[in-house]
Amino acid sequence: MESYKYNIHDTSKEASFLFHIRKVIPVTENEILLEKELARRNREIETLQRIHNSVSMELLETNKAISVLARKYEKLSQDKELNIAEQIEQKVLPTILTIKDAINNNVSLEIELEILTSQIKGLIRALKNGDDNFNQLTPTEMRVAVMIKNGVTSQDIANNLFISESTVKTHRKNIRNKLNLQNKKLNLATCLSKIM
Repeated sequence: MESYKYNIHDTSKEASFLFHIRKVIPVTENEILLEKELARRNREIETLQRIHNSVSMELLETNKAISVLARKYEKLSQDKELNIAEQIEQKVLPTILTIKDAINNNVSLEIELEILTSQIKGLIRALKNGDDNFNQLTPTEMRVAVMIKNGVTSQDIANNLFISESTVKTHRKNIRNKLNLQNKKLNLATCLSKIM
């Protein structure tokens, strides 16, 4: 049997004949099964791709809706906070200031009312502008801050609060840290009078 090497550039009748013979040679059953399996898998992939595209579109629409709802909620929340701040400023604070004016030389009550007033002002600032460092002060630091603002010396603060002068200095340092005044050459009493 004579062997013939097929050359794609060969245009003779023999080359053409062999090429056509090769096409009509029956495929084995395995090849038929593989082609069917390949076609089935391709259909599955197309179906999965359609499902994926559909789910992706639904997720995009859901994300847009959630984003809109989140913005509306944030706006409502901000409006409510501003409303609360205005109510406190207009109704609660004036009452406290009236009580403060009515107290006659009762230093401890004046200090407590001033602390309350300062805390309410801090809450108003927090509601209007976000977090307020002044609200981080402990009750004792708040008392020390009020006395510092009023020009009371460290020794007098220590005597009034029944603590040592070194403890007052520690409170001063903590107040400066919490109000972000550390390493700054600012008068603490002046800074506190602006805040309180």
